[in-house]
Amino acid sequence: MLIYDRNIVTEGGMGLEEELISKKELLEQYQISYGALYRWKRMGLIPEGWFLRRSAPTGQETYFRRAQICPRIELILQMFPGDEQLVLVFEDTGKRVAAHCCVHPALVEELRSLAGQGNVAVTEEKTR
Repeated sequence: MLIYDRNIVTEGGMGLEEELISKKELLEQYQISYGALYRWKRMGLIPEGWFLRRSAPTGQETYFRRAQICPRIELILQMFPGDEQLVLVFEDTGKRVAAHCCVHPALVEELRSLAGQGNVAVTEEKTR
């Protein structure tokens, strides 16, 4: 059984209930664009598995687990844009990609979990 008007979804006979937030509500609540949300998905900041497709009276809609997505969005908004220079160096190609962000410990841990503990290093900016 799906209950649309309270953002609570109960499926199957398991009695599992969780509070969901629709994509539209998420975008409005945090004043972010559709493009930003999907850019963060492509960047790996929001896992594909967090995008839950559900039947709705108007067709199929995307929902998220509120307890999972809201803290992540808040963290992303806190980190980007920031005033610290982040440079990613890809050892296999030598390519360097730079961005401004807040080098938050959660960002470093997320990078380490994605790339491997030994593949992420935080260093101070070199002066000439």
